Amino acid sequence: MKLIVAAMKDEISIFLVNYKLEKLSDNLFKSKNFILLITGIGLMNSMYELHKVLNQYKEVKEVINVGTCGTNKQECKINTPYYVSEVNNLMADVRAFDYKIGQTPKGFCSIKTDDNLNKKFEAKGILGNKVLGSSDTFFNTELHKKYLINDWNNIIDLIDMEGYALAYICKKKNLKLGIIKWPSDSLFNSVYNSSEEFENNLNQNIKYNISEVLTDLVEEI
Repeated sequence: MKLIVAAMKDEISIFLVNYKLEKLSDNLFKSKNFILLITGIGLMNSMYELHKVLNQYKEVKEVINVGTCGTNKQECKINTPYYVSEVNNLMADVRAFDYKIGQTPKGFCSIKTDDNLNKKFEAKGILGNKVLGSSDTFFNTELHKKYLINDWNNIIDLIDMEGYALAYICKKKNLKLGIIKWPSDSLFNSVYNSSEEFENNLNQNIKYNISEVLTDLVEEI
C-alpha cells in the first residue's frame, strides 16, 4: 500500500476533484490501492500525522510526498517538478558540541530518499537529484539566503516545511520515501515578496501540475 502525503489541501485540491476518493476524515482519503494524507504545515504537524496514520495502516510500505517549496537556486525553475534525493534539517544546529550542522545528538545528519522511486520519477521526465532543507521558518529574507550559502555551503536547492519530518519517520520505520517538489517562490525573485509569489503560483499553475503528476503516479499502482 502506498501513502501519498501533502501538507496543504490547496496543493492537491484539483486532484481531489478529479480523482474520487473515499473520505475517511477531513485530512485522510482512501482508494483501493493508496491512502492520501494531508498533514498540515510544519515539521511537528507532519511528523505527528504521518506517525498516526502509519500506526493505523501497517500495510503502508511506501510514502510519496508532493507539494510546494521555496528555492535557493536560480537554476531551479518556478512551477517545475523536481524529485529530491536528500533531505536535511535546517532547524538543527548544535555545532557547539561538535555535531555537524543539521544533525541532532545521536540523530541523522541527512536522510536519503529511495533510489528506485527516484529512478521512476526520472523515467517520467521529472528533473531531480535535488537537496531539500526543511524548517518551521518560511525562508524569505536576505538573512535566510546568507544562512543557506554560508552555513550550509550552498548545498540546499529547495526549502519546505515538512520533508525532513516525513523522512525521519520513514527512516525510523524502514519505509521507502519519494519526494517531488514544485518551487513556488524564490529567494532570488525581487518582483514579488515570497508569500505573494507562493500564492500566485500555487493558484495559477502548481496545483494543476501536481494533479497531473499525481494522477500519473497513482494509475501505476
